[in-house]
Amino acid sequence: PDGLRELAAQWLEFLPTTADDLPDVLATARLGRPHRAVRCAVAGTDAASLAAALRARLLAADAPLGETRRRRPAVTVRPAAAPAPPAWLLALTGSVPAVREIVGRFEAAVGSPVTTFSGPLLRICAGVVLAVALRDTGVPEQAVDLPPGWAPIADFAHGRTTLEQALSAVLTGPAATADDPAAGTADSDCDAGPELCARLADVTDERGVAALLATVAAELYEAGADVDWATFQGPAGWRKRLLPAAQARGPALDLREPLRSAEPGGPTTLDADEGPAGYAFSRVFGAGETPIAQHSVYRRIMLPGVAWFDFLRQGAQLRGDAFHGVRDVLFHRPLIPTGAHRVQCRVDGQGRFTVADADGTPFVTGRYAPQPDPAPATEPLPELLAACSRLHAGSTVYRWLRRIGYHHGRYYRNISWVAGLAGGGTLARIEGGRQRGLNPPDVQLFPGLLDSVTIAAIDPDNPVFGTEHASAFIP
Repeated sequence: PDGLRELAAQWLEFLPTTADDLPDVLATARLGRPHRAVRCAVAGTDAASLAAALRARLLAADAPLGETRRRRPAVTVRPAAAPAPPAWLLALTGSVPAVREIVGRFEAAVGSPVTTFSGPLLRICAGVVLAVALRDTGVPEQAVDLPPGWAPIADFAHGRTTLEQALSAVLTGPAATADDPAAGTADSDCDAGPELCARLADVTDERGVAALLATVAAELYEAGADVDWATFQGPAGWRKRLLPAAQARGPALDLREPLRSAEPGGPTTLDADEGPAGYAFSRVFGAGETPIAQHSVYRRIMLPGVAWFDFLRQGAQLRGDAFHGVRDVLFHRPLIPTGAHRVQCRVDGQGRFTVADADGTPFVTGRYAPQPDPAPATEPLPELLAACSRLHAGSTVYRWLRRIGYHHGRYYRNISWVAGLAGGGTLARIEGGRQRGLNPPDVQLFPGLLDSVTIAAIDPDNPVFGTEHASAFIP
C-alpha cells in the first residue's frame, strides 16, 4: 500500500501536465513484487476529476487492496422493455460508431427511427448495444453478465455469429418472453456489481456515458478482470511519457570504504548517578556504524539528528527512568567523526540535558519530557487535502534534495507525498513501515521525525522549491 500511495502521488504530479491532451494518456505501472500484487484503477472525465479520484486513493484504507476474490468479477446487464428509449441509448448511438451501425440496422429492419422503439424491441436493441459498447471499452466477454438465454448476443458482439442469427436464437428462445429487467439472477460463478442500465438511467449525454463505461472498466480491472486497455484506447494516438515508479527499498547510499572507519562505536554506559541531582552517561560513536555511515550531507558523513534521540533514550533507560521524549531541543552542530568519538550527556535534577564532546562543546541541548503527551486529536485529512495546493510525490522531493546536496539513508524515502497548506504549513504522508525495515529490531523509531523537520522547512509553494540553486535546510 505504501508503494501504491507513492505511485498515486506521482500521478497527481503527472496529470496536470497533460490537461490539453488527456485523451492521449494511458498511465500504467508494475510493482516488482508479484506476490504482493495490487490492482488499482480510477476514472475521471478530466485531469481534475482523475486527481480527485487519486486523492481519495491516498486516504483509502490499506486492507481492501489486493484481496483475492473467490468469484470472477462481472457487470450485470438487464435492459428493460420500456415505453421509450432512455437518454443514454441515444447518447451511445451518437458517440460510438459500432453502436450507430447496429442501431441503423435495427431501424432499417423495423422501418422507424430508434426514438420510436419500445417494449421488447427496445429491450433487445439496448442489450445488443451495451454488449458492443462494453466490448469497445475493453471489458472481457467473461466479465459481462447478460440475461439468461442471451449467449448468442455475446457471440455476435465478439464476432462469432451474425446479428441476424443472434437475434433469431434469442427471439425464438425462452428469453424472448422475459420482459422483467431483473429476470434471471447473475451467474453463480460471477461477482456481479450493480446493474448497468440502472447506473445509466440518470446519464443524458455522450460525455456522461463514456465516463460511466470507463468507471465500469476501472472497477472490473481493480476487481481482477483483464481489461484490454489497447481496445479501450481505440484509434487515438499514443504519446509516450516517462512512467512513475515506486520508490525502491533498502539502504540508499553506497559509501565507499575510504569514508568508513574501523571503529564501530560502542554501547551506551551510565557514568554517574547522583540521585535527585542528576546523572551522566556516554557512548563512543564510530564512523563505521550504520546510523552515521548511512547519513551524508554535501558528501560528508554525520550522525543523523534522530540518532541523538536513540542515545538519550538509552541513557534514560540505563538509569531506570521511563523515556517520554524530549522538549525544547536545540541542535548546536553535527557530529562528523573521522574515527572513534566519545560523547557524554549530563542531565540535571530538572531533566535538562547537554550532549557534548570531551571538551564540553555541545551537540544537542534540551530537557526530558516528564510525562507522555496526550494522544493528539485526529486531523481532518480529507478537508486538509482538499485545501492543499499542488501535491508533490516524495520521490520528487528527494530527487531535488539529492541534486542540491542533501543525502541521507537511514530515514530515506519515508515520504509518500507532500503538499502546501492554505495559509502556510506543510502536509505530508510519512511511511513508518519503510522506516522500520531499514533499522535493526532493537532500534526504537521516532517515525518521520527527521523527514518531518526537513520538509517543514521546505515550503512547496515557495518559488525556490525545486530550483537547482536553492539551499537545503539541514536539521
